[in-house]
Amino acid sequence: MYERVTTATTGDLVDQAPAVVERLLATLLRGLRIDTNYLPYSAEVLRSALR
Repeated sequence: MYERVTTATTGDLVDQAPAVVERLLATLLRGLRIDTNYLPYSAEVLRSALR
């Protein structure tokens, strides 16, 4: 099981959502050795990875 916790304000979620997502997922993606596919996280990177 993988569990990661971070703290974010509503403003962070609105204005800096990619940074919050990256804080939550970066360690897991590095451990799976797929971090270069998704980091730095952005909606564009995610869209291109799903194609």
